[in-house]
Amino acid sequence: MKRASTSSPATKLLVVGRSHVTCMEEAFDDGLVGDHLDCKFAFLQDFGKKKKGPPEPMRTGSGDAAVENYELERLRKVIADAKPDILCLSIHGNEHFTASVLDLGLSVNDLRARVERKVRLLAFPWIEFFARLHPRVVLIPPPPPVEATHIRAHPGKMREKLAEHDVSPPAFRVAAWKHHVQLLRSEAQRAGITFFELPGNIYSELGLLKVEFSSEDPTHGNPKFGALLLSQVAELMGHAGAPAVAAGAAAATPVAATPAVPAPRREPAAAKSHPYKGLPDAAFWRESVASVPAGSLDPVRQPPFGIGKTDKVATAGSCFAQHISKRLRKGGFHFLVTEQATNASDADAEARGFYDFSARYGNVYTSRQLVQLFDRAFGYFTPIDDHWTLEGGRVCDPFRPRIEPNGFATVEDLRADRQRHLQAVRKMFEELDVFVFTLGLTECWYSRLDGAAYPIAPGVSGGEFDAARHAFVNLTVEDITKDLHAFIEKLRLVNPKARLILTVSPVPLAATYSEEHVLVATTYSKSVLRVAAEMTERAHEGVLYFPSYEIITGAYSRGSYFAKDLRTVTDEGVSHVMQVFMSRMISGASTQPGAADTDAMLAEIDDAAEAVCDEALLARR
Repeated sequence: MKRASTSSPATKLLVVGRSHVTCMEEAFDDGLVGDHLDCKFAFLQDFGKKKKGPPEPMRTGSGDAAVENYELERLRKVIADAKPDILCLSIHGNEHFTASVLDLGLSVNDLRARVERKVRLLAFPWIEFFARLHPRVVLIPPPPPVEATHIRAHPGKMREKLAEHDVSPPAFRVAAWKHHVQLLRSEAQRAGITFFELPGNIYSELGLLKVEFSSEDPTHGNPKFGALLLSQVAELMGHAGAPAVAAGAAAATPVAATPAVPAPRREPAAAKSHPYKGLPDAAFWRESVASVPAGSLDPVRQPPFGIGKTDKVATAGSCFAQHISKRLRKGGFHFLVTEQATNASDADAEARGFYDFSARYGNVYTSRQLVQLFDRAFGYFTPIDDHWTLEGGRVCDPFRPRIEPNGFATVEDLRADRQRHLQAVRKMFEELDVFVFTLGLTECWYSRLDGAAYPIAPGVSGGEFDAARHAFVNLTVEDITKDLHAFIEKLRLVNPKARLILTVSPVPLAATYSEEHVLVATTYSKSVLRVAAEMTERAHEGVLYFPSYEIITGAYSRGSYFAKDLRTVTDEGVSHVMQVFMSRMISGASTQPGAADTDAMLAEIDDAAEAVCDEALLARR
């Protein structure tokens, strides 16, 4: 234990814990925090009860036994003698790391259960113990996981296991760490002590610990990280006169989820003074949005179901849904494709509408299109419009006008292809386990003759607009919920096991036919779609809303997930959506990305800028 040499009163910190204390002690010894702090350090390992026989690793029991394995009276005396202004706890361990570092095929739910079991066993009794000993106690969480390359470069005792299993995907490890931190945060709040939120500048774009703060040991921070913690803990606890960090360490603004003055300690059995007391952090903007690094925000509650390793996943929806399809294909999911290209190169097949979705139906922007796609596939509805004529005499399908860039040579070719297509759609609906549908638009053009809904206005990409035959409708919440209800009922008649994941496209309207400004029209459209998705989820078992819209458009990202046109979603935005999707929805080994280049798989999105969007044609003049 050391003390800084200073001529003026310094903030006295006593840091107690296990191995994570080391980076703070080294920072203090190296002079990285300056003379404004007087730090002492106590390692719990030094207070383990002596046992007869050869030394062995300290093992803790359950409940209070985790504390009783230590010389508590001697530990209390150390705290009393130190007379610290602030008692800092770094007692959390590396439970998230040991549970998630290897790609063992655990589901996210199994992973969280393993982490929770260990954290409750090893950390909770200590939090309860220290909460009684000092009026100003702050709990410091563990650092986030590090890059896979860093783990592979410093495998330590895991070398053989890493050679067999490799490192798990970043999203998997981040999910384990987040759960670990949330458990500590909730227990700190229950015990009435302050929880320290790690500063925002330590995170990489994937929510991992930046290399500059990592030690050679992949489970701990380095002295630069320790200096940051010490200085900002002092600021958080009301010692604002201390400089942020001395020369040689990074300065940052603390991102605190608790007030500068610790909340009064409350006993676990104390009555709530109002209904918001004791709610989880997810219920509060400051704790779950403003205090979270943008790239790490995860707004998903515990989903009612996951995607298993053998589940067949199908997709449909707007052009944004194409990103989801491509990520599922690349990310190890069993992506169901029932309509394959024949006698064509892969590049040519993709240009002709293959593999954007599970079948070659192109963009399905509206709920009305979705219902009619099902009805056409099962023979319940045959639109009057059979084909549209293109320049030069070629023809296109009115309900998927852009699948053939140059159209079909003859009507007979079109009809033959349509028959194969609808057979593939029928097969998809009958075989899928999970259907991901992205709602894109409320504005819809339809036929006055039979109500058939088009993906785009006649005349834009084939055909001719005729006001006597074609009409415009801006669907309401009631319209969309009725459509989705009808679709779910029909789907489960042919496939009782089917589960549905609804998302809302974050892409603004390219143009509007309503009388509103396009910005106002976009707000209406997205609001209606979002409410309809929520109402559908509440009304049906096995239906889940996934918040891709909120992840992309949320104020927390400060618009960084849109390109310069303020409409195109960036690679980083799509990657964030899929990080959350894969960390929350996977429930089996094969649903995780493969071992090869796992970091890149979560950092990049394939062909993100090449999604085919019919609606974008409306912006061309």
